[in-house]
Formats: sequence, C-alpha cells, structure tokens
Amino acid sequence: MQRDIGGGERPESVFRPSARPTLSDQPLKAIGLICLAVICFSATDTTGKYMITAGQLPVTQVVWVRFLGQFVAIIVALGLVSVPSLLVSRKPGWHLSGIMLTAAAERSWGRSAAAGAACGGGAAAGA
Repeated sequence: MQRDIGGGERPESVFRPSARPTLSDQPLKAIGLICLAVICFSATDTTGKYMITAGQLPVTQVVWVRFLGQFVAIIVALGLVSVPSLLVSRKPGWHLSGIMLTAAAERSWGRSAAAGAACGGGAAAGA
C-alpha cells in the first residue's frame, strides 16, 4: 500500500500506469483530431449551404443526405467489426421505454400544435 496525498491508504494498482495510452498522453494526436473534426464540420456545413443556395435543393433532402454521409463515414471509421457490438443493448427494456416515451411526446406535441393552429394560435396566427 502507498500513502495518498490526503494521508489515506491506496492500493498499488491505482498508481500503476495503464498499458493503453490515452489522448492525454498524446497531445499532438488530440490536437490533430480536433483540427480534423473542425475541418470535417466546416466542409459539411459549407457543402450543405452551397447545395441549398446554388443547387436549389430542398433543405430536408440536403440534411438527410448530409447525415447519411456522416453515418457511412462513421461506419467506415469504426470498422464493420465493432459496429454490431454497438447495436446490442444490455438493457433493452430501458431503450424500449425511452422509444415509447419519445413517440408519445412527439405525438402529443403534434396534436397540440395542430390544435393551436386550428384555434388561430401559434405561428399560424401571424401568417
């Protein structure tokens, strides 16, 4: 056992460095990944805005294609081997209840927005 700064006892395993380096051990790699993320975001944002303004494409179509492209890029970056393990849930009941609550909230929000528009309230009143 080794002494902690606060005077408490800590097991030796706490003080052993991990075998796998983290990004805090590799600052240049972390900086490079941040720069790559900024470049990728700027490129997708600029491309999307260009397609909407110059290409006269619908916004929903541009957003859909942009997110589909990002999804494919992430699948390729992670590798096809690790992706199935990401899709397996250890607690499917919690996920199912979250999906049901989200669907219920979306359904009730859609009804209240439609009722507000029918009564002359909301964004429809200003039009």
